[in-house]
Amino acid sequence: MTELSERAIILEHALENENNLKMTLDIGNAYQELRRRIIVAFLEKLQHFVRQQLNESQWNLNPELLSNPFKKYAGFFVAKKAWAERYSVGFQADQSDARYLIVGVAKQAESLPSIEGLKQTLDSQIRQGKPSAQWDWYHELKHPYFNWDNKEALIKLYDGSAVTDLGTYLLRIVTLAAPVIDRHVSKMPAYPPNPD
Repeated sequence: MTELSERAIILEHALENENNLKMTLDIGNAYQELRRRIIVAFLEKLQHFVRQQLNESQWNLNPELLSNPFKKYAGFFVAKKAWAERYSVGFQADQSDARYLIVGVAKQAESLPSIEGLKQTLDSQIRQGKPSAQWDWYHELKHPYFNWDNKEALIKLYDGSAVTDLGTYLLRIVTLAAPVIDRHVSKMPAYPPNPD
């Protein structure tokens, strides 16, 4: 059954009588809160999954999406403590309402230099990415994870398959990027710079 025919059945059912209409309207009004709960529960599971894989004494986790999953530019990032809050690996929503999700290696300040060899490493080992002022390498997440407002994405976020899909992918990027970032950061002056 296609989504269009499913929607026609729902609409027909909703318009059969007043009770069906009230229930359908209540469900429609609850949709945004339902999405929020599914996304937050997913992010909590993802946070647990990532923590199990990384040595917490060396890594920081910043799951900003947990506190406000519909905020523009909210993200889910991991960074080595040794990187001194300069670079991180993660994903973020580039539009509000958990839409246009991208994944990659972010710079905490546009003034930070690009990491030599990082883009080439990730392009060859992961896939072709793009650089920007805020990202040394990134790409859009593939369907269904590009926007977290479609039925397929929400079901995968709910049933746990997104934890495995996105968690494993994020950790693969971390594994490949970390040695390159480590080398780059080891050559940089202390951060933040000491005021004289």
